[in-house]
Amino acid sequence: MKRAVPVLAIPAAWILPWATHELRVDGVLPVLLLLGIASLLRGGRTLLDRVALALLLFLGLVSAVGLVFSVWPWGLDPVAVARTGFLGLIAGALISRRTPRLPLKVTWGDALLVVGSVGPAVFLWSSFWGKSAAERLAMMIGAEDLARHFTIFDTIRSVGGYLPFHRDEVARQVIPGVVDYPQASHLFSALMDNFARSSTDLGDGLVAFDHYLAWNLVGYGILAFALVWAVRWVGGPTLRGWRLVAATAVIAGCTGGGYLVSLFDRGYPSEALGLALLAMVFALAARPVRGPCEQMLLLAAGLVGVSFTYYFFLPVAGAGVLIWALFYARSRTRGPWRLGAVAIAVLAAPLVLVWPVLSLRAGVSPTKALLPDVGIPEVDRRLVIALVVLVLLGVLTRAGRRNPIWRSVGAQILFSVLMVAAIGGYQLVNTGGVSYYFEKAVHGVLICGFVGFGAIALLLPRDPFSWGAGQGGAAAALRRLAAFALPAGAAVAVVALGYGLLVPDRMLGTRTSDRGGITEPDAGTSRGRAFHGDKLWRPTDGKSAVNTYRLFPDGNDGTVTLVVSAYRLYTPSLYLAGFRRQGGEAARPVSGINGSKELKTLEHVAEVSPRPVRFVVSRDDLATGLRDVAKRRPELKIELVVLPDYQIPTPPALPPPPGGKKR
Repeated sequence: MKRAVPVLAIPAAWILPWATHELRVDGVLPVLLLLGIASLLRGGRTLLDRVALALLLFLGLVSAVGLVFSVWPWGLDPVAVARTGFLGLIAGALISRRTPRLPLKVTWGDALLVVGSVGPAVFLWSSFWGKSAAERLAMMIGAEDLARHFTIFDTIRSVGGYLPFHRDEVARQVIPGVVDYPQASHLFSALMDNFARSSTDLGDGLVAFDHYLAWNLVGYGILAFALVWAVRWVGGPTLRGWRLVAATAVIAGCTGGGYLVSLFDRGYPSEALGLALLAMVFALAARPVRGPCEQMLLLAAGLVGVSFTYYFFLPVAGAGVLIWALFYARSRTRGPWRLGAVAIAVLAAPLVLVWPVLSLRAGVSPTKALLPDVGIPEVDRRLVIALVVLVLLGVLTRAGRRNPIWRSVGAQILFSVLMVAAIGGYQLVNTGGVSYYFEKAVHGVLICGFVGFGAIALLLPRDPFSWGAGQGGAAAALRRLAAFALPAGAAVAVVALGYGLLVPDRMLGTRTSDRGGITEPDAGTSRGRAFHGDKLWRPTDGKSAVNTYRLFPDGNDGTVTLVVSAYRLYTPSLYLAGFRRQGGEAARPVSGINGSKELKTLEHVAEVSPRPVRFVVSRDDLATGLRDVAKRRPELKIELVVLPDYQIPTPPALPPPPGGKKR
């Protein structure tokens, strides 16, 4: 009978996607798929735990099955994808001999975790409310990488899969150098966008960018959720009451107001989702689910997801899995040495290596890739050191040494620190300083420290309100007060630090890197508050790019259009090329104007462009000079458009970084 139920569900799995597509409500299908996965898992005590585990498995499966989507004839069509997903669920039920079942337990702690994860994403999203397209773009246009990520997302929707499988088709649309970039986060966003739209039509380029911004915030929300969930998962039943409030407040303060906001406003969506997967892998490696096959399946999905999303973190994620295998090897219910678990590991290993191998075959040099001279917001070292020391001190206690959870988080953080040291040493030897990927490695330590933060509850009394119960006197009263007040006070203090309310040098803020001139918040203002208050935006650049796109939205008009009316030239033209879906075609002329508005530079840009260049200018001297160039060199076929920049506010001078020196 148990086998008959899944078989009887096959007609529903085929008809339901057709019905939702006809009604244009395909957006419900990913939710149903997620709940279906959750119903076949058995780990977790509450409904939220089960959904979190299902989310990890869902992301890993989408990453891997994206290889199939890239070569089959239906691409990312929501009906075909949903039917495949539902049939896969039925097959999983038959193989595992499990009937769908969801735990009905929901606690107030679950609600707290949802608020702590959704709140930061909503806080950042509210920054865009009531703003025009030009203003929304102005808030993000300082993130150069985001333009590249958008072209990957938009082109994946166009070709229906990972870009390495469609090299010839994407050459015109995609900015060179990103075809072999790990793309699971982009494919996930593209697939969810197709479900939300109930269509695979590309639509308007600027509207597509707005959609991508929304999916970036979904990814950031997944990171916030993964962190608060991982902290509670590692802490287990002991992390409750005010302890859970304090831990959630720490994460919410950092994701809503502190450094992690830079993952969104600086345009690092792949890293944000990769860190979310990394946090969940760390948590499961420290406190496994019961059943070695389910545990291995979840960890394999996490490793595949990390590899396809941001494989830079694959070494620390893989180390976390090996640490689990070592510390739980003797456990009958949580150890790795079962035939089914070993089979899952053998099948997953080639998938984990797919994207690194694709990059190597494309000519990406790991040694050279680790040495980019690029600026990036820097993590406050005090926060990282505090988390590392806190976790390592816990490992040194007697209870910590005996507890496999503490030993696991301690080993994980040591390996993460070792990766930072190795990359830092390599960069120092080769460049004399540390840069981009050193900071990325520090991000891994930060996430590992947050996950290990949840293990602190294992060293505290089980119930802070009963600590000292039955005893009289002032000493017992003080102990009970401390057990209540310390975590509550820590929660308030961390949130206040994160939002820049306590100290002028904002412990949870960031500072400008020595390499790159990154726009940073004023002293005393956290990154979240600065972004929400429009302190980091570039209104001239946003308005110029949007106005130009509205005049010339068709990238097939035979020209390359460049914005020369903006405050800066490179990023507005880069975004404009993405909106017009000619990022690859416009790559050389766009990169040619980086950092200069001089007439000689613009003439050179027209020479190297594969198509005639349309210059959109606002300065009279440039307009006059370009007219002279067009007359003198008619073979360049220069087109000139004058777009006045009146009513566009002049961007204020950037504030000096802490210390008073401009970099």
